[in-house]
Amino acid sequence: MIVPNLMVSDMSRSVAFYRDLLGMTVSMSVDADQGYSPGELRDGAVFAVVEWNDAQLMLQTQQSLAEE
Repeated sequence: MIVPNLMVSDMSRSVAFYRDLLGMTVSMSVDADQGYSPGELRDGAVFAVVEWNDAQLMLQTQQSLAEE
C-alpha cells in the first residue's frame, strides 16, 4: 500500500477537514516532543495519520519537515 505524506501548514485545520468533512478517523499522531498517541490528535501534533476504510493519509507540518 502506498500512503502519501501531505505537507500541511495547520495540523488542526487539516485534521478537521479530513475528519469532520470527509469522515476519516485519526489513527495516530505525534507531537513535537515525539509523544505518540494512538487514535487521537495530540495538542501540538506535527504528524498524524488519518484513515477511511483501507485508505490512509499521513499529514506532517511544514516546520517538522523542514527540520528533517
